[in-house]
Amino acid sequence: MPNHDLKRFYLPKFSFLFLFTQLLIMKSFTLLFFLGVTTALFAQPNNFPNVELDNLIEAKIEGLAPGVAVGIVKDGEIIYEKYIGYANLSDDIKNTAESRFNIASNAKQFTAICVLNLALEGKLSLKDDFRKYLPQFYPDIQTPILIEQLITHSSGIRDFYDLLSLEGTPWWKRVGLDNKDALKLLAAQKELNFLPGSDYAYSNSNYTLLTELVKKVSGLSFDAYSQIIFKQFGMNSTQFSTNYMEVIPHKTLPYSNWGDSRWQQYPMVVDLNGDGFLFTTLPDQLKWEQVLQTKNVPENQKQLLLSSQEKIKGVFNENYGFGIEINDYKGYPVVQHAGSTGAYGTHFLRFPSQNISIVVMGNNGNIGYTQLANKVADIVLSIKESTVEKDNYLPEDFGQQKSLGDLIGLYRSQEGEIIKIYEEEQQLIWKIHNQNQLTLLHEKGNLYSAKENKAMKVLFSGAKNKRQFTVFYPGTTPRKHKVVIEEELNPAYYSTIDGTYRNEETNTEFTLAYEKENRYKMHVFGKDRIATLLLKDELRMNGIKLRIERNLIGAISEIFVDYGRNKNIRYRRISEINLITALPTKEGGQIMVNTTATTYGKGKGDILLTKTDIKGNEEWFKIFGGKSYDKASSILNLKDGGYLIIGSTSSFGNGNYDIWLIKTDEEGKEIWNKTYGGFYNEYGYIVEEKAERYIIKGKKQVCPDNTNWEKCSNYFWVIETDKEGNEFSNTVDDLPIN
Repeated sequence: MPNHDLKRFYLPKFSFLFLFTQLLIMKSFTLLFFLGVTTALFAQPNNFPNVELDNLIEAKIEGLAPGVAVGIVKDGEIIYEKYIGYANLSDDIKNTAESRFNIASNAKQFTAICVLNLALEGKLSLKDDFRKYLPQFYPDIQTPILIEQLITHSSGIRDFYDLLSLEGTPWWKRVGLDNKDALKLLAAQKELNFLPGSDYAYSNSNYTLLTELVKKVSGLSFDAYSQIIFKQFGMNSTQFSTNYMEVIPHKTLPYSNWGDSRWQQYPMVVDLNGDGFLFTTLPDQLKWEQVLQTKNVPENQKQLLLSSQEKIKGVFNENYGFGIEINDYKGYPVVQHAGSTGAYGTHFLRFPSQNISIVVMGNNGNIGYTQLANKVADIVLSIKESTVEKDNYLPEDFGQQKSLGDLIGLYRSQEGEIIKIYEEEQQLIWKIHNQNQLTLLHEKGNLYSAKENKAMKVLFSGAKNKRQFTVFYPGTTPRKHKVVIEEELNPAYYSTIDGTYRNEETNTEFTLAYEKENRYKMHVFGKDRIATLLLKDELRMNGIKLRIERNLIGAISEIFVDYGRNKNIRYRRISEINLITALPTKEGGQIMVNTTATTYGKGKGDILLTKTDIKGNEEWFKIFGGKSYDKASSILNLKDGGYLIIGSTSSFGNGNYDIWLIKTDEEGKEIWNKTYGGFYNEYGYIVEEKAERYIIKGKKQVCPDNTNWEKCSNYFWVIETDKEGNEFSNTVDDLPIN
């Protein structure tokens, strides 16, 4: 039994015999403690499954290993408390009731309570735009970003941990990284994941901003203000870390084992707090659970206590409250939260109807804390596995079985993830890029289950081009996935993605270079990696999703990146438009177009069309141009033979430069040419062939008059012509490009 619990047996006055008896009891408890058997001997229900719980927890830890602490509170009384494993492996220090663990994101409930307390004191409103107090953030975002949206992760603000990783160095490698550094990075952000209040995305940045809000409104440091709250509830061994070098009494060290049978200490060299990094003991957390259950607090604290456990009405996701999740666990209403920082982990579950709270925390990175907490809950609530594996979460109609060939293809999830369903050895395989695959086993009709997790059911439905499948899993909302129609890509398409892309908010960039098939060399994080083209204009590089955005002329203007908890991070293209100036011929050679000097032609610059054989030897060349400057941009191989050359001319047309389109036969002989433009400058870049038309993509200059050229603007310009080059429509982009 832990030493702190022995105080419950002390009386102010007692006889020598009583003292001697207590010393014997203490000696027995001490012996039990050093044997690692630390289950508290509190009043328990007659049928309480303490042996089953002991076996569950002890099976997690073997030998000299970091461990866990588990506690249970019912009706305001601690009915179970267990410590196992080591707080410090180097010095053989065991976990005890005095051990302080980093409870990671479970700290958020206390950060939220600090803000709630300020609101109840009338010093702020949860409906306030947080920039009323911190105006330096997101000045260009016109939509209000409410304090309650920060609390409930519906603000759209990106997670700074993942932004740091995009810079190439994860947070845990940055010695001395603190809230000021995180706030500086957030202050540089100009965009959000989504419009505030329109969606939900868990982001630690919300709670880092809340610490700064508490500081601004209270006039105290966040650490000092939080200590006032902790002292109110008797949590005297609980504190936020403000200096990683500070000595915190009885602090456990975090360890992970990466499969080589060696425990390694996970580095914790940062000074972040508010979103996590709260060091506390299991007894302090159990005190908090006791307070929540009994409401045994002064009258002026009851409103804070009660409000902190309620939903916040009107937010996008009302199931996330004041740093807590309010939902359902296997049919039981539950308040819960999980936390993980490096090798520290924690999870708590509160079952209000049963008046039971379960707290699990530890310093062992190899333990699944949520899974352990759930198994403890199953034992305490007498939930049998068979009761949760019933198929009553499935629809009744599974349809008439389709052939495997009718089911294979690419499907997009509601979150935008691409899932590949394919056939291998007469079985369906589920695969997400760079992740472990699942084997789908047929059950009945079009219903399949995952071999690796039988509770996961996959039901296919719909006609061929409108196929979809729905994933069912106990206790979760069914998720639909719709088939994606794959577009056949022109071989010239692949190189159009090549280029350099930059994000100013994080001061980062990456490059893409086509290699072969659907593979690109992606230089990112200071290294060369492989990005895979899954669909037209969609790539993946490990956990990074890249979505290409093209402008009016079809050239890539930017790539939006989803990484971790962050979405739509804008990387603008800083390299030139990729123009197609060479095409393969049927004989294995090339047909090439470029701009040449006056050596060959009549004017100051001409267009040169050259054909080579398979060894690169020139077979013939043709010159196109007039007395002035004429430039080539790209070439198109026509379906019925011959070529289209697109470029610009100042020798012909109406203005300084006009778009110039030339059609030739397969031997390079000109069939016709057309110019497009007015008095100012127009440049042609790309031409495409459709069924009965050509589409020209270029740039158009628009000026207020002929005298003030500095006020001219350039716009993307798209022209549609018939197969003879006669214009029948054109479109000018709304936004200037210079």
